[in-house]
Amino acid sequence: MQEESKPSVVTPTYQQKGSLSTFRGTPEEDHLKWLKEYDRVTKLNNWDDMMRASLIFISSLMALRSSADEQLKSRSQRSGEITQSYIQSVLNQEVNPLKTDDEKVSKLMKGIAEDIYGALLTKEINTPADFIKWCNYIEDMKQERIRRRFERLPNVAHVAAMENEPDFVSVIRRIVQEEFHRMISQTREPILYSEPYPQTQLLKEVVQDEIKKALAPVSVNRAEIQQ
Repeated sequence: MQEESKPSVVTPTYQQKGSLSTFRGTPEEDHLKWLKEYDRVTKLNNWDDMMRASLIFISSLMALRSSADEQLKSRSQRSGEITQSYIQSVLNQEVNPLKTDDEKVSKLMKGIAEDIYGALLTKEINTPADFIKWCNYIEDMKQERIRRRFERLPNVAHVAAMENEPDFVSVIRRIVQEEFHRMISQTREPILYSEPYPQTQLLKEVVQDEIKKALAPVSVNRAEIQQ
């Protein structure tokens, strides 16, 4: 018995007329030219408003993805940016879920800071998790090296004394003695004055002036230390 031939099922296909380029929104692109192209293609295919809206939505997603890819290609660790911040930024911006671990590690290595990059070259890194682990280890070692180099002794004084700072009491005593002897040697004989005790007043002014001069260098040195 001869089998009856079954009719073949033909699935209708839709052939789009004309091609529409992807608008990425870059400064070099002419948006008016793209809109004219978009209007021409939609009229050529007799698309309704639903089809037009779908095309705009798909084109927008493609443009966003293309823009994100371009930014990710040039992404590198900035000056002052911590390594973990750079890693998270790169991994979060990755829009291609099909990228392998090897490709992700390659992208991270291309933009990492130079000092970290040199240390990572000797490590076995196959996944982003390995990359993060070794970056943390390298930064911890760097911090530990800094702490050991500048480790403080427990008996360090809080304030450093100045070697050339004079004893204030000795300075005042010396100035008073010198001025007193100098004035006594100049006035061997008593002199009558209209005001009481002018020598005492003069001695006081001279002593005050000399003390200010003697303490001036100390004040300047302390100001320099505070700066």
